[in-house]
Amino acid sequence: SRIRGDLPERTMHDEYWHDHIDTKQYPSFSFTGLLYLNDHGRDYQGGTFTYVDDDKLVTVRPKSGMLNLFTSVSENVHRVDKVLSGIRYALTIAFTCDSSKAVHEFFPKMAA
Repeated sequence: SRIRGDLPERTMHDEYWHDHIDTKQYPSFSFTGLLYLNDHGRDYQGGTFTYVDDDKLVTVRPKSGMLNLFTSVSENVHRVDKVLSGIRYALTIAFTCDSSKAVHEFFPKMAA
């Protein structure tokens, strides 16, 4: 994902700063991983990742190479705070436990 603070949101899903649960938007997700590709505070301002618990907030300040991996269900309500300046880059990785959604031949030539 590439999040820029100076671009307007085009769809509801672009409004990443709202508290959400990944399986509500992507029902096949079982686990979500975010591999951060640049540094909070150096390459961009804002854009921290926040877990929202009933009585506390846990904030992650992304660093290049950091992996944030969590279950995609209601126990991990979260948001990305608005990017205020710069560009935030992260690789989103989705894992599923639903065999009907599995990719069985990602590299078909390698299976031969």
